[in-house]
Amino acid sequence: MAADVDFEALARYAVSGGDIRNAVLKAALAAAAEHGPDSAKRIHQHHFEASIEQVIAGKGVMRQSLFEDAPVVLPVANVVGGGIRSYTSMLAAYGLAGAALVVALIALAIALLR
Repeated sequence: MAADVDFEALARYAVSGGDIRNAVLKAALAAAAEHGPDSAKRIHQHHFEASIEQVIAGKGVMRQSLFEDAPVVLPVANVVGGGIRSYTSMLAAYGLAGAALVVALIALAIALLR
């Protein structure tokens, strides 16, 4: 772990033990993926903060319902290329339930082609 890790700053997140575990694993994987020799790699504060925010965002996505008229919030920073535009236009055209059905059908087609 790097010297810049501030546990008091990390304590402001109200998350469960499982969320902390997932964030720590994500932070370790992010640190390990950086360039450089393995012996010099450390988990920094920014790894922990980014990871816990990803875990929290993931939980928010899991709480969404296909039957509510709640707005859909997509993490734009994590989408590469024009995928976000395609997905939001699909939501506009078919509604959330229709978009979920289209995504499920695409996943099924990919699974069957393997």
